[in-house]
Amino acid sequence: MKKVLLCRHAKSSWANSELTDWERPLNKRGEKDIPQMSKIWLAKESMPEIIIYSPSVRTRATAKGIADNWNFTGECRQMDNLYHASREDLLAVIENLSEDFNFVMVIAHNPGITDFFNNYTLLQIDNVPTCAMGLCTLEVNLWQEVRGKKWLVNRFISPKLI
Repeated sequence: MKKVLLCRHAKSSWANSELTDWERPLNKRGEKDIPQMSKIWLAKESMPEIIIYSPSVRTRATAKGIADNWNFTGECRQMDNLYHASREDLLAVIENLSEDFNFVMVIAHNPGITDFFNNYTLLQIDNVPTCAMGLCTLEVNLWQEVRGKKWLVNRFISPKLI
């Protein structure tokens, strides 16, 4: 079985209009949501073996915050192709994961995260909120076998649901 914990980055700030989209930091709510979501997740589920994330400031901060709150000792890896990745881009990243891992966390952006859930899982959702996490599982042996299959969403949580 392969497992992917999909997460949309925490809430970002729009306060400084001079910053590019890439440079936007987390706002106070985003910073508050990360520890709460991390603790809720670990109270009910296991930890991934690797965290991969987009290189934007808000996504890096989300990954660091989650890893810190989990006392995560696994690998954290920035992947440039996750910045504003489409659902197809996300699927391509997942398909090409190392077989050394069976459980990965992917932290990225909308609309790709929402589109991934709506097209590749049985969960239909209008909009994945910031800092939401969804555990997707698929009964396959290799990451290369995921294309064309529907993932099961075993658990979905967001800051407003806790």
